[in-house]
This record gives sequence, C-alpha cells and structure tokens, in this order.
Amino acid sequence: MPRITVEWLEGRSKEQRQKIVDDITNSFVKNINLRPKQITIVFKENSPEMQYKGGESYKSINSA
Repeated sequence: MPRITVEWLEGRSKEQRQKIVDDITNSFVKNINLRPKQITIVFKENSPEMQYKGGESYKSINSA
C-alpha cells in the first residue's frame, strides 16, 4: 500500500515526528479507507549543509 516519504531538515523532536505520522496516517485512513497498518511513512532527514535554496545552503541561510 502507500509509502509516504517525508523529507526535511534534521533536528526535529520525536514528538514532532510522531504528530506528523499521526496526521498523515489519519488522513489516509479517513480519505482512502485504509487501515493504519497498510501505511508506511519514511523520514529522510537532511543536514542543513546538504540542502540548498537559491544557491545557498540552508545552514548559511539560517545563520544570516
């Protein structure tokens, strides 16, 4: 069944990650009539040095 990938910057807490998991899971259960066990959610956490926007790393953007 669905495999959802969440890609974001590292540094968020377990509690924040769990809230996102709960919201995504509940949305698929409600809107697509799936069982929670059918939904896989994968987090890919990127360091600010490895993600760029407008030619600048997120680390340099956030430290300015």
